[in-house]
Amino acid sequence: MGEIEEEEHEKVSLADWALHCCQMGTLDQIIDPSLRGKIVPDCFKTFTDIARKCLADRGSERPSMGDVLWNLELAMKQQEGAAQQEAGSVQKEVNRRKNDDLSIMIDGQRCIGFDISDPTLGVEFSEIMAPTGR
Repeated sequence: MGEIEEEEHEKVSLADWALHCCQMGTLDQIIDPSLRGKIVPDCFKTFTDIARKCLADRGSERPSMGDVLWNLELAMKQQEGAAQQEAGSVQKEVNRRKNDDLSIMIDGQRCIGFDISDPTLGVEFSEIMAPTGR
């Protein structure tokens, strides 16, 4: 098989193509073009490291779901941390006042407000408003 044919064959399976790119040092090729330049390098490394471990041939070499979750949360925090540093002056706050008014503030200005004393508010999301066990 020629190099082009081999590369096309590797692209058939995303997992195989990702492993091939990892071996070739070209993992940046698997990033969606609309996301290129927007992913923090630490986040990308954490994400690709755990993804690579998940693709191990033997199940005993793969991480547990808890490890996968922990690493994905770490990658998300790395990305969000960089976004917060980049935003700098934009501060987001959720304030809950004594009168059951929930508001979201950005740069000290109220953007969204809810009167959560309304008993019909969010009926479709009732477990979110009052999380209880089943």
